[in-house]
Amino acid sequence: VFDDKIYKDPNMLRLLNNYGSGYIARASQYYLKRDEYVKAIQFMEKGLQFIQDKKRFYPGLSQLYMEAAFDFLDKEKYEEGFDYMNNAIYYNRTDANLVSMIYQAGAYTKEYKKAAELLNTLKQYQQADVIDMYIAKLASFADSSGT
Repeated sequence: VFDDKIYKDPNMLRLLNNYGSGYIARASQYYLKRDEYVKAIQFMEKGLQFIQDKKRFYPGLSQLYMEAAFDFLDKEKYEEGFDYMNNAIYYNRTDANLVSMIYQAGAYTKEYKKAAELLNTLKQYQQADVIDMYIAKLASFADSSGT
């Protein structure tokens, strides 16, 4: 399947595309139901290798990364949580919900600087004035807490 030396006719490519879509859906749902976000992401990314139009799955993958991120944050694994948020941004930079979720994560964990750094990466893709407002709120929290 992954060997480029082997010829694949258009029918074979469509078949692989269909199987890849099914693989993504079933495997990631299985692990998602068990709150195993990292495995769900791994299977979704593996399935994407079979798919020609990967971008249609990016919003779902971004959402999975955010769910995993909040799972890490709930377990006080802040570094991993914010790393997963960064991956969520990579897959869906224009999702307006990311701004408020990152802000909430920063406020919840008191990791104001990390949240502000992630928000800054979104400025070129979303409304910078809205993002600046959230960054200012995070800065005021940091100032009042002395961090």
